[in-house]
Amino acid sequence: MNNFTVGLPTVFQVNLDYHLSDKFYLNSLWVQGLRGNNSLSAKMPSSLSITPRWESKWIEVGMPLALLDNYGSFTFGIGARLGPLFFGTDNLGSFLNINRPRGTDLYFGLSMPIFNRPPTLPNACFYEKKERKGWKFWKKK
Repeated sequence: MNNFTVGLPTVFQVNLDYHLSDKFYLNSLWVQGLRGNNSLSAKMPSSLSITPRWESKWIEVGMPLALLDNYGSFTFGIGARLGPLFFGTDNLGSFLNINRPRGTDLYFGLSMPIFNRPPTLPNACFYEKKERKGWKFWKKK
C-alpha cells in the first residue's frame, strides 16, 4: 500500500466593514491563497471584493465589485433585503453577457427568527437578556 500526503487549501483572509455615514457602509474582503502552483493540495484562488451598501431597518441594497480567479476576472453584482426577504446575484454581468461569463448565480432567502425577537437596529447581532430580579445565592458579591 502506497501512502501520500495532500495539503489542505490554505489562505490568508481579511474582512473589513466600515461605517461611512448615516446609512452607508463599505465592506471589503481579501482572500490570498498561500499554496504554490506546484504543491500537491487543493488550492483556493485569490480574490478581492469591495461592496458599498445602503441599509436601514427594513431595506438594504449592496453592490459587490470583485476581482476573482487570482485577480484575473472582474465581476459585479447586486443584492437587496426587504424586511426579512433577501435576494441577489454576485455575477450580474453573466445576465448581461459581459466579460465572457462562465456561470451565473442567484440567491434568495427568508430570515425567520424562531426563538428570538428580530433586531431593533440594523446592525444588532445579539440580545443581552435582562437580569431577573430575585434571590441569587450563587452570585458573588
